[in-house]
Amino acid sequence: MYKFNGFDWTELGEALGIPDPEAKAKRPYCKGDDPFKHEKLYARRIRRRLLDMKNEVATGCLKDSRTPQDIKLVRSFVRKLARNSKHTCGPLIVGLSKIKCDETFLRYTALLLQHLWTNRPDSSNG
Repeated sequence: MYKFNGFDWTELGEALGIPDPEAKAKRPYCKGDDPFKHEKLYARRIRRRLLDMKNEVATGCLKDSRTPQDIKLVRSFVRKLARNSKHTCGPLIVGLSKIKCDETFLRYTALLLQHLWTNRPDSSNG
């Protein structure tokens, strides 16, 4: 199973095998560009996969054989993130990690995707 650091939602994309097309491109920022365009597009790809998994669970028709393993990956990511959460969304992430129903869990994980991050551990705190 993938070993998460629990820092932000981009780890989930990597674990699910969703390629980040801009990661390798290192395209220079141009005046007038939306600095968050890449982030929005990548989040949309991950969100689409989460919603596809939710729909498979809701209908009981697992089209993709890796869906059960992917749901475990998503749960593992959210649990790790909940352990690392030290910002104001921490209680929300902890609550998300406790949702038992896969369909509900995937729906709200997709909805909250771009809010699933935490401050990286400060090395000065030991």
